[in-house]
Amino acid sequence: MHQTLPGTLPARSCTRSARLLFVAAAMVASASSASAAVTTTVSGVYDEQTVALNAVDVQASGATAGTLVQVTLANFKTAVSSAFATGDGGVIHFDDAAANAGDTIIEALYGVGNTMTLTLTGAGYQIGNAAINAAPISGGNYLRNTSSSGDQSFTFSSPLSHVGATVLARNAARTLTATVTYDDNSTGVLSGVSIATNSASGATSTPDTFFGFTAPAGRTIQSFKLSAGTNNFFVVDDIGFVVVPEPATLGLAGIAAVGILGRRRRK
Repeated sequence: MHQTLPGTLPARSCTRSARLLFVAAAMVASASSASAAVTTTVSGVYDEQTVALNAVDVQASGATAGTLVQVTLANFKTAVSSAFATGDGGVIHFDDAAANAGDTIIEALYGVGNTMTLTLTGAGYQIGNAAINAAPISGGNYLRNTSSSGDQSFTFSSPLSHVGATVLARNAARTLTATVTYDDNSTGVLSGVSIATNSASGATSTPDTFFGFTAPAGRTIQSFKLSAGTNNFFVVDDIGFVVVPEPATLGLAGIAAVGILGRRRRK
């Protein structure tokens, strides 16, 4: 017969207690993970140029390396607007996101009825509107990097054909490098991009800098990184994206089209 030593729990009680501890730990871990995410919805408008709001003024330029295909602001606006209309992309303004510091995940809701989610994972995101003499494009929040490395990275949960972002002028000059990584792990690099200094908070004449890229033929974009060097913080607004439809989705659409055509022929 099994005996329980004085001051100890029966074996079944120990097992039950261990299970409860495991469940409790899982709940804490889940809550911790959930708290590290920022949820925001997208719009179809990039660079909202309205009275008293900021606007993009400068196209990023510098030395290039690897395979890099830049897109102009005008063409990027068209691509994002079209993608938004078909439920395949949009613009993250952060205006409906709660102010946070140090979060590592952004969940951007897009598509018809905001039923799709593009997850952006990175080193650390601070959402807000701190007094650093930077004016958000759309008048609400912006994104500030919190990594001491001076990097702001975005790894996307879905493959993209286009990605773009605007670095706002602020009260400290910055020189940035942009790196785009494709699905075959090759990269395109734009370096030595000078960001203007803003000396008047909220000035609409501030020359903010637009970075826009599209994937080369046969490739998709899997991540995008901006870097200003160790402890050189900067702020970003209006992250635009166009999602490449998954092959399964395209296959289903093709099957549906063939079925419709077949029915028409039989009639």
